[in-house]
Amino acid sequence: MTDFIVNKAIKISSEFSKRTPEKNIPGINYSIIRIGDNYALTSGSLTGTTISDVSESTPDGFFIKGGLSTQLNDYEIVLRGDFDYGQNNAPTPANRFEGTIAIYQLTAPYPKPVPPSPPEPPLPPVSESNADSFTGNLSIDAPLFPYIYVKPWPAETMLSNSQHFISYPAEKAGTFSLYCLLVPQAQLANRKEMENLAIRFLQNEDSFAGQYFYNLQQVPAPFNTFPDVYNLLREASRVDELENSLLNFFKYDDYDTLTSLCHSPVNAAIIDQVWQNYFALTIANGYNETFFIALNKILLVWNIMQQFYVELPEQGLTFTTEWLHKLLKATIVLPGIPAKGAKATHPEVFTMPVFPLPPYTGSVRVDTKSWLVPYAIGQLKVAKYRLLRYQQGEVAQIQNILKGEQKKIVSRSLTNTREQTTLQDNNSTDSGNESKETTGELCIEAQKTVAALTKTVAYNNLSTSYGPPTQGILNGSYTKTITHADPSSSEDTNTFTSLVLNKTLNRINEAVLKSRSFSKYSEREETTSSIFNNTTGTENLRCIYRWVNKVYRIGVHNYGYRFLLELQLDSPASGFIASQQALNNINLAKPLSPADNQINCFDNVSAQNYAKLVNSFHLTKLLPPPEPVVISVTLVPGESEKSIIIPAGYAAGTAIITAQSAAGVTSTNATGIISSTAFTITNGSIAPVNPITLNNETGQVQLVIIGDNLPDGQTAQTKGIILNVVITCTVADTKMNEWKMTVFNEINQAYEKMMDRYDHDITSFASRHQQTNQLQITSIERTSIYKNCLDMMLNIYAQKVGHDDQLSPPSFSVNRQQYTQFLQKAIEWDEMTYRFDDYPDNPDQMPRCSDSSLRPFLQASSATVFLPVKPECNFHLLYYLSAGAIWGAEYPFVPINDVDLKIAAHLKQIKSWDKTDREEKHLDIIVPTDMQVVQEGNQLPDYSLFK
Repeated sequence: MTDFIVNKAIKISSEFSKRTPEKNIPGINYSIIRIGDNYALTSGSLTGTTISDVSESTPDGFFIKGGLSTQLNDYEIVLRGDFDYGQNNAPTPANRFEGTIAIYQLTAPYPKPVPPSPPEPPLPPVSESNADSFTGNLSIDAPLFPYIYVKPWPAETMLSNSQHFISYPAEKAGTFSLYCLLVPQAQLANRKEMENLAIRFLQNEDSFAGQYFYNLQQVPAPFNTFPDVYNLLREASRVDELENSLLNFFKYDDYDTLTSLCHSPVNAAIIDQVWQNYFALTIANGYNETFFIALNKILLVWNIMQQFYVELPEQGLTFTTEWLHKLLKATIVLPGIPAKGAKATHPEVFTMPVFPLPPYTGSVRVDTKSWLVPYAIGQLKVAKYRLLRYQQGEVAQIQNILKGEQKKIVSRSLTNTREQTTLQDNNSTDSGNESKETTGELCIEAQKTVAALTKTVAYNNLSTSYGPPTQGILNGSYTKTITHADPSSSEDTNTFTSLVLNKTLNRINEAVLKSRSFSKYSEREETTSSIFNNTTGTENLRCIYRWVNKVYRIGVHNYGYRFLLELQLDSPASGFIASQQALNNINLAKPLSPADNQINCFDNVSAQNYAKLVNSFHLTKLLPPPEPVVISVTLVPGESEKSIIIPAGYAAGTAIITAQSAAGVTSTNATGIISSTAFTITNGSIAPVNPITLNNETGQVQLVIIGDNLPDGQTAQTKGIILNVVITCTVADTKMNEWKMTVFNEINQAYEKMMDRYDHDITSFASRHQQTNQLQITSIERTSIYKNCLDMMLNIYAQKVGHDDQLSPPSFSVNRQQYTQFLQKAIEWDEMTYRFDDYPDNPDQMPRCSDSSLRPFLQASSATVFLPVKPECNFHLLYYLSAGAIWGAEYPFVPINDVDLKIAAHLKQIKSWDKTDREEKHLDIIVPTDMQVVQEGNQLPDYSLFK
């Protein structure tokens, strides 16, 4: 008995009502008593989930009004109250109570009433060691992975094609029929004009006057009744009912009338006009769809009558019920342009298609490594897993406690993480030629400040001499003095010292302010303490810990046959990587290698692409390409020769010689040689004309000049002529190759650093998601692949139809949502299967490691995807793949283009597209965990009972 006091005014006593064999429903007995005089207001019993009204009053005016309720779930029953109570005619408002009164735990889960089920099969016998395994109160069903069992394409025959398809007899088409006028425009790929022809046909304009029927009532009899005949034949169960149904419907007296109907040339002309109407409505997709389906039924019935009364009797074949059912679901094949001499029964010899229409001139041709093809017909199978139970596994550890012993075991797990980020930016400016900033110490900074002063070096009797032998000898000494930049005697020493200290302190302050360090340290410790006390025991104790295993049941479920599409996606993670960069500023893109930038060897580096390489590989060490240098020498009067030194790594290219005579010199003629080229100076003019081409000399170039006004016997010297020579030196191949090699090495080192950073970022990102949830990884992969597949399939419209320049905005942009909904409906996206290409042809794109995280997805160069199509949408999707248009009518009123005839024939071979989920087989597997459980009992497991 449980008592519950409400505001010291009411006591509610309750007790749990035991279950009875007749009523297997728990309940609560209760009584409500007024405190003070123990006046019993009311009592009762509630069972299950019940609401009971309470309304009582006493002679002295005390009342209670409201209700009590019980709530029953699997493990408890709860008593709640919601009522008002108090004294009638009291000056204050009545009191109110609303809340829980008592909760009673059930000793066992309350069984919900369910219909009886067949008994489960008995479990296999287990050993004593497994007798205490805790078994399955938990059951989890989930898809493990879908896979496809591919069935080879069935072989089609001409006979089966005649049963499943209807072809237009193009060789019998009239000269001015819509089909014949479409042919030349198809050869010109003029989609716009083909659409204009269809529109003029539908409006009965020009030569098409009276060709379009508009509705079924204007179709000549008896063809206007063929849609009703089609519906009647769909209900016929046997072929022998066919003729009787036709005779009764057309009110004919004999079979000869039906035969003459099929052979009449007038009727053949009407059927050809029906075909032209069908073609026009096919081009104007979606217009007058009800009449379009009626035209399809007319052609189906006419085809059945032709087969039954014309073609089969000529071939000596028997018309069967199965044949009739196939003809009722026959598919119309839109024609192409037949080759010369081809028959309508052989549409595969068409030279080029009329249908589907060619794309507009503004169609998009996507040059990509991704592609889509109809793959095969396969059985869709899904492996599902179910967690059956947990059970004890191998022995994890054993603790032995001797008699009279007390043992304490402490397990400590410590995890610490340290993260430190340092940002330092030093900026130093000195007035001297040398500047090296290393630290912020006062002594060093003071020296650097003083170093901005003037340094003077004085040499005392310093002389040098060289060999032989080859050696250098220095004689003498030198002294070094440092003076202030402004050696004014009026500047005070204290002022100079203050200036030095201020500059030094400013440098130190700047260095400190520009150095910031962030440090983060976190630590987590888990300690488990166990005490085994056997001090009062009379025997040794043994505690056995066992590993816990999960037992899963893996079942293979067959969903039946499916039409499969195979897609090859190039860089499947590109969209996800771009979204992470845009939304979260996380760069997961793999760096481009030198080979991706057309740098396969050092010779591919040039001055033209150096700036691009610096930006691509984030080169911090700038190595500008060597450029040509210019050197000049001057011969003054009295000099007749000079050696011009060419810098190392350069070669002499061209020379420009300039001569100038001194004042008062009457003759300015001279002859000279530079390198191996002779030149003359005549009255200040140089021959040959500048610039003079040299021979790429290295090391040095000799310059010699001889004047023409020298007396005999004197040294050949020029008098009164000043000669200036400017040589442009080109970069030698050796120096350029050295620069290329240096840059090439810097690029490779920078690329390695970028790859190390990339590996770090991608590993950190992948591991973070892996630790969060493995299902999240699968969700990321499937979502990204779904978007890529959807975009590729939406792009079919842009390729097959294109954009009409006269429409704005583009029709695809307007109808994009309609196409998206169609693809979402037509494909079983939940059963999508895919695999990543972990071994691409390009070794540079090879994943650097393989694990079960996001790395294979992020680093995959391509992915192969298999998409099963919903059976009711097989022909709709096949038409979309070839025409880029959505067909609104239901199967079998969906035509196909002649290019898809073979695939459609394979689809027709499947008799049943069963969508039932049935389990073919299953097996149980044991998955170990890192959990442990204490075994009940101290006996070691004995597996000798298991074979």
